[in-house]
Amino acid sequence: AYLLRALESRRWGGYPYPSPLSLEFGRRFAEYHGAKYCLPAANGTVTLEIALRAGGLKAGDEVIVPALTTAATAAGAVRLNGVPVFVDIEPRNFCMDPDAFEAAITPRTKAVIPVHLGASIADMDRIVEIARRHGIVVIEDCAHAHGGQWRGQGVGSMGDFGSFSFQSSKLMTSGEGGCITTNDDVYRQKCMSLINCGRKEPGYDGFEEQLFTGNYRLSDLQVAVL
Repeated sequence: AYLLRALESRRWGGYPYPSPLSLEFGRRFAEYHGAKYCLPAANGTVTLEIALRAGGLKAGDEVIVPALTTAATAAGAVRLNGVPVFVDIEPRNFCMDPDAFEAAITPRTKAVIPVHLGASIADMDRIVEIARRHGIVVIEDCAHAHGGQWRGQGVGSMGDFGSFSFQSSKLMTSGEGGCITTNDDVYRQKCMSLINCGRKEPGYDGFEEQLFTGNYRLSDLQVAVL
């Protein structure tokens, strides 16, 4: 039914953005994970980059990432001229060790990306507490953890951002695709602008700077599958 709705609407792409279908999906996905907002995007690699940009990463800033993860977790920082800093994992769950995270913090640390690897959930209580003390942006890499929870809280709702992948090997898939979750309205607006070629449209034009970016929209046909 959703595929037919997208097909017959003749809005097969992602523009104009956001589409009614992507808004419906975003609302339902965010609600399921206990987040305020969810924004579909082209894939779960660019969603990490978009979250870093929305969170204010500048050239030379450091991003702490676990040593066991896919290359995309660190690549987002590299593409933005940031510096990925690798830290050890906990042997009990193969997720970021909070002690190793704290030990790696320097004055240049801007963000941390804990990865919920293989549906195991990183210790978000400690990671968020450490990050808040040091003014560090938290981006949860939830590519393996759709629907997961940590002590009653949905993944992607505990940090500043959640990044999900809908690539074909993931728990939930549209072949390719991704989304960003957040609870902050300014972050929501910046992410929407970054997904939509830097445009500032009614509903996501309430921030000062103009963002220079590309097209990271997800097509309505893919949203219909999701």
